[in-house]
Parts: sequence; structure tokens; C-alpha cells
Amino acid sequence: MKEHAEKKTKLENEQLLEIIKTAWADIHHTRNQEWTSLAMIGGIIYALFQVKDSNLQTAITIFGLIACILSILMVVRHWLLFKSKIKIIITLHEKMGISIKMPESKIPVQGIIAFFYFLLCSALLGWLTWLLFQNIFTSIISSVAVLIFGLLFCIIIKKAVEKKVKAEVSVTVS
Repeated sequence: MKEHAEKKTKLENEQLLEIIKTAWADIHHTRNQEWTSLAMIGGIIYALFQVKDSNLQTAITIFGLIACILSILMVVRHWLLFKSKIKIIITLHEKMGISIKMPESKIPVQGIIAFFYFLLCSALLGWLTWLLFQNIFTSIISSVAVLIFGLLFCIIIKKAVEKKVKAEVSVTVS
């Protein structure tokens, strides 16, 4: 009887370990998507400096802005997924009898990544404003406005993600 219970516990732990591995793989996959997106935007910015025609520069800059906005949306989705997966990982570790303490950061990595995309968006918008209006003051104002918006956005989203994960992600292990 005791041997049967030990085999069952070992099997349960192996299944839980597989779920944990899958959760970590999901987290790493999202990070790879973020790095790929960043590389794509870097390529767009590189192309921007290779072109001399202002119409083509305008088109490339708009394309870069769209890529930044889509990347910001992707990061927000990944932020929610990350927090959900971490909650699952901690719960399953506890079920296996392993106590882990995940350090909480005042500035989460996902927030830094999102703000970095806002920084790129700010630079591209400033450049686009310069191309269209040839006014440095307008260009600087638009760039600074995007940066301030990005900072506020990251602060608000951090709280919203934590609230949503706390309310909607429940892990039950039987």
C-alpha cells in the first residue's frame, strides 16, 4: 500500500514537473518573440538611415511606428501571460513540497521592455514630425509626449495586470 502511494506521488510529481517545464517554455517563447520584434524594429531604423528620399523615409518611419505599437500590444499580452504562468509555477512547486519565493521588482522586466518600445516609438514619431513639419520644437514636444504617455501607460498596465491575474487566474491541483 505504501509502495503504491509512493509510485502515485512520484507520477504526480513528474506530471507537475512537465506542466512547470511547459509554463517556463511558454515564458521563454514570449521573450523570443519580443527579441525578434526588437530586431525587426532595429532593422527598420537601420533602413531609415540608409535612405535619402524623404518620402521613403516617411513611409519607413510610419512602418516603424506601426511595428512599435504592435510590439507594445504584444508585450502587454505577454506581461499578462508571464504573471499567469508564474502563479501556476509557484502553485505547482508548493504542491510538490518545494517552497520558492519569486522576487518582486518595483520595475518589472515586462514594464522595461514596454517602455523601451515607447522610447523607440518616441524617436520615430519625433523623426516623422521633423520630416513632415521641419520644426524641431514640434518634433521634441511629440517625442516627449509619447515618453510621458509610455511611462504612465506602464504604471497603469502593471497594476491592471496584477489585478487581472489575481482575479482571474486560479490554479487548482487535485
